[in-house]
Amino acid sequence: MEYLSNGDEFEKNGQFSAEALDIATRFQKLQNSVVSYKKRNEILEKEKGELINKLYDLNLKNDQLQTTCNELNARFDSEKRRWQQRANESDLEVQALKKRLIELKDEASRYQSALGEATNVRFGDDDSNNQVQLSKSIVEMQNLLMDFTTVKGKDITINEKAAFDLLTVYNCKSKGKPVLSAALQRKTFEALIYYTNKYLMRPYRQKTVQPLSPQQQTFQQLNQHPYPGQQYQPYPPYQHYPQVQYNQRNSIPPPPPLEDDELESEIAIQMTKLCSLINQLAETRKGSDEITRVAPVKVRQQIYAVLGSRGFCKDNHSIIENLANKILETTGRYRKI
Repeated sequence: MEYLSNGDEFEKNGQFSAEALDIATRFQKLQNSVVSYKKRNEILEKEKGELINKLYDLNLKNDQLQTTCNELNARFDSEKRRWQQRANESDLEVQALKKRLIELKDEASRYQSALGEATNVRFGDDDSNNQVQLSKSIVEMQNLLMDFTTVKGKDITINEKAAFDLLTVYNCKSKGKPVLSAALQRKTFEALIYYTNKYLMRPYRQKTVQPLSPQQQTFQQLNQHPYPGQQYQPYPPYQHYPQVQYNQRNSIPPPPPLEDDELESEIAIQMTKLCSLINQLAETRKGSDEITRVAPVKVRQQIYAVLGSRGFCKDNHSIIENLANKILETTGRYRKI
């Protein structure tokens, strides 16, 4: 029994030794772990210190940035208020400019309308001087001229020699009555144009023929006299008119009163002078306006419209009587009724 007890005790001691060894092993591991954790803790403490320093630096930078941000916010608010004030002032200015723009547009529209009327050289549809009415008047005049220059009929006697000469002048190969009638129409129309121009150029006719300028030669070619040998001197351009100086010491009396029969002629003469002055102004003065260019056209247009409406309306007007006599004399050379 004692032996068994010792064996049991030995077995128990063995067990204790194993447990002690295990505990020692575990303790050693714990010590190793403690050492490892201490080293790690030291590293962490070091890192913590570095992080604290970094945090401190970051806090300083944050404070600086916060200060800068506050300053920028203050400047932003100040600039915002300043720009807002300028925006309000600009709104007021924009409103004023818009109002002014509307006024200028209205004014420009009125000027454009007035300029359009001033530069428009077309007659209205209801105007008696428009192109349609002019075409009708030309057709009516042509019909009247055809009736007036007829060479057919029992009571009409043709001057054969004069008719032959007339057809020769116009290079007419056919010698029939229709051709003679057409030639007589042309002759009558040319006489009408010539004597009308002669009346309108009244102040500038000259007894002696002076050398013609190229411009006058061109004008003369376009306005040939219907009767060779009776040429008259066309009036010169306005720049060649004699200039008269007026002053207080050496004044000349005004021209004599205008004859009533010369009224239409004087209007045409003054119109020519005015158009020449406007053209001279356009050539010698700088500018790009349209109204100056069309002003002579408008002046001639209106003057001719006035003369067409009221000119030569008297029954006993001398130019009408003279024209009638001259035309009858012209046609009487080629046929007798």
